[in-house]
Amino acid sequence: DALKVAELAAKIGTSKMELDDVIDYRVGLMLNVNVGDTVNYGDVLMTLYLKDKKVKFEDNDFKFIKIN
Repeated sequence: DALKVAELAAKIGTSKMELDDVIDYRVGLMLNVNVGDTVNYGDVLMTLYLKDKKVKFEDNDFKFIKIN
């Protein structure tokens, strides 16, 4: 779900939610697997690069990750 990824990106400061929000080019996220890839227990699915380690994440922030 691209919208959920974009919302997570905005939460860590990589994009704007409001017109006057400032983009922080020191932060970001990288999806390490693609849809349909085989993953194993312990594989890193996503890497977050944070400036503010006090960002409050909720379970809902990562609901776009689905493993069958």
